[in-house]
Amino acid sequence: MNFALDRLALDTANWVHKSGGKALPVPASQLVDWENQRGHLSHKRIAVAAGLGWLGRNNLLVTHDYGAQVRLVTILTDLNLPVKGHDRTVGQFGSCPEGSNCGACRACIAVCPAKAIKETQVEFDHHACFAMLKEFQRRRYVSQYICGLCVRACSGPR
Repeated sequence: MNFALDRLALDTANWVHKSGGKALPVPASQLVDWENQRGHLSHKRIAVAAGLGWLGRNNLLVTHDYGAQVRLVTILTDLNLPVKGHDRTVGQFGSCPEGSNCGACRACIAVCPAKAIKETQVEFDHHACFAMLKEFQRRRYVSQYICGLCVRACSGPR
């Protein structure tokens, strides 16, 4: 999926260039710091700033319609583009007090094998999550640093 997103971003950036704008596609999941799981920029924080959702207890972008079951890629541009469907505001960078946008849902907490997910996004234990991902890879459960159990459990408030 990341390859498809990267290809779409590149094609879109080319369209922006042909339309007279500047564009920089940022790869979907290119990490520059593996230990802290950081890329060049945070796609999820950009999505929050764009009003697409909020950062949930699971430290992921959570949307009203799809929960955390989304994939992201970013294109930085100076092109003036119309904004459609931007009727939900969740606050600057999704800093939801006490995880309020997730409401009473705690499905991600229940399924997290690392116990990394807490009551608020701020309490998320990134190092415990990454340690579990390394263990999954060591045991050959997965070929990459990926778990996805909290993503699967999060369907959003709908």
